[in-house]
Amino acid sequence: MKIAFRIYSDVLQDRRETIEALIHSRAGVAFALKMFVIVMLIAGLGQWFGIPVAIQQPLLSERIQDLGDTIQDIGNQAIDTIDEYMSTISQENLPETLTRLINDLISQGVKTGVKSLQRSMIEAGVPPEQLDQLMAQVIPLEDPFSAQVTGLLAIPLHERWFTSRFGLRPEQIVWVDEQINAVADRVNEAIDQAQAEAELLEPPLGARTSRLIRLFGRWLSTPFTSVSGWLFVALVGLLVAKLLGGRATVAQHLAAVLLAAGPAVLFFVAFIPIMRYVLPLPYSMAIHYFGRVLALIAIGWSGLILLKTLAVAHDFSFWRSAGALALTWLFLWVIIPAVSFAALAYVWGG
Repeated sequence: MKIAFRIYSDVLQDRRETIEALIHSRAGVAFALKMFVIVMLIAGLGQWFGIPVAIQQPLLSERIQDLGDTIQDIGNQAIDTIDEYMSTISQENLPETLTRLINDLISQGVKTGVKSLQRSMIEAGVPPEQLDQLMAQVIPLEDPFSAQVTGLLAIPLHERWFTSRFGLRPEQIVWVDEQINAVADRVNEAIDQAQAEAELLEPPLGARTSRLIRLFGRWLSTPFTSVSGWLFVALVGLLVAKLLGGRATVAQHLAAVLLAAGPAVLFFVAFIPIMRYVLPLPYSMAIHYFGRVLALIAIGWSGLILLKTLAVAHDFSFWRSAGALALTWLFLWVIIPAVSFAALAYVWGG
């Protein structure tokens, strides 16, 4: 174990003698593969920070229930709003308000009484347009005041207001209220049915237990999912290196590429999932972007080691090794996508 750790440390320090001994030994590719698996398992441990997320993340049935509660709250708010308007500008409350003002109209005169009436209507919540219509009928008042005010008591204020504002009469408003209740009932039935079906879809061991099992499986599969990308890069790099006169065998080239994965332990933070159900969003995003920064450092570090390992494996100079990496990058991100796009365009066009 100490020897393996020392060799790994030498690889991270980009020591040529250790890298050369590994690449040209028979067990070099096996050691490089073992190191790659261990490194990726260590990096994948960041996924275990997702245990609190897996436990606290709402189930599908719970989300459906939350949606139903939200819809019900919206419906209740709509009904309360309608009831509030109906009670604020109702036919029954209006006579009491105006009756209290009759003495003001008689004792203080038209001007003072009209101002008092206007102020009271504003406090009662009468809409501005309806207030203007009411004031237009009050201002021309002359003796006898009581007769004029008594006539105002018969004005169907709430009916005229709803008609002008919504185009609805009181009986229609009642019908709308009933329809809202009916729609709310139907929505609740649909939510209950969807919630029941969602519960049937849950695995036998429970959704949260299954999440933990899948998390363990993803961690174990981290080296295998990662090695596929590394092997594809290794294959393209081998073709480019051979075009440039490289002398390494397939095993030596694979060992060179796998050894360059040593700094991948820094991917540990990048594997930590978004902790939105556990931490406040700013802290969660800080961890996320910090992991991306460490991942960029790991990629750059791996690139430097790869320059050395390719040079040792293929007997390249530093600049030829850099050229091989540059051409590999060009093939991966420019030439191969362009050729693939052109082939698809030809097939679809033909």
